[in-house]
Amino acid sequence: MIKSYIINLDRNPERMEFMSQRFKSLGLPYERFEAVNGKTITDEDFQEFADARPRVSAVGKWTKGKMGCHMSHRSLWETIAHSNDPYTAIFEDDIIISDYMQKLLTDDNWIPDECDIVKLESPAFMSCLLSKIEVHTLPERSLNKILPNEHKNAFPLGTAAYILKRESAQKIMETPLDDFVYTDRSLFDHATSGLAPKLTSYQVNPACCIQDKFYHENEDDIVFHSEIETENYKDIYQNQNQTKYLLRKYGSKVGLFQLFSIFRRLRLYVKGYRKIPYKK
Repeated sequence: MIKSYIINLDRNPERMEFMSQRFKSLGLPYERFEAVNGKTITDEDFQEFADARPRVSAVGKWTKGKMGCHMSHRSLWETIAHSNDPYTAIFEDDIIISDYMQKLLTDDNWIPDECDIVKLESPAFMSCLLSKIEVHTLPERSLNKILPNEHKNAFPLGTAAYILKRESAQKIMETPLDDFVYTDRSLFDHATSGLAPKLTSYQVNPACCIQDKFYHENEDDIVFHSEIETENYKDIYQNQNQTKYLLRKYGSKVGLFQLFSIFRRLRLYVKGYRKIPYKK
């Protein structure tokens, strides 16, 4: 059985209850891992953290919420690096999990030896580049190697559900801090991360998890909204591409940005970028 951790903030017991009930229904053991609360971080600690990771300026900027998320995962990576478990599954507390997860966590025989990370969740709206060679070690689904992305806004979004190898956790903890960006970009975005090129990652396809905020078509149906993207949302993601920023701000009124988005999606599709669906 692959050991599972659920990352959860003390202030969100309802999320932990939701995840606990789901894991119990699947007959899967788990441990709660206390998340870092970004709201309690001092300005001095935040600035020290941000100064050590300047690479993020290519895609946005650090916030205390982003720092809290990153430090939560990093603390767990350190725990895994010093554990006796060959593989560990990591879950955030806002995901929809299919019944198929039970098959994945029963043993680790299906994970390729070269694999550092298995991504379990759907990146939702984000397109990503996967190898066309499928590894058929799973019934009904395949494993596809995640290929290096050239576009920084087309990568396997999210770190809400993934399996991490112990030796890979050790590799991550030995990586210089200035190689890191946001948590998911650090692991999967070859265009901006100094760490991602050092890791071999695979995607379960179709995915067996999806974040609640991406699962519902109607926004009013979302139960667990993101907590790290509420502070100055537009400011966080405004990067150094001023042309794109201005096109979004002013061109949307006359349809120019919409045409730009359609052209971009078509170009990515031709290059082989695909969305990964979630399957119940």
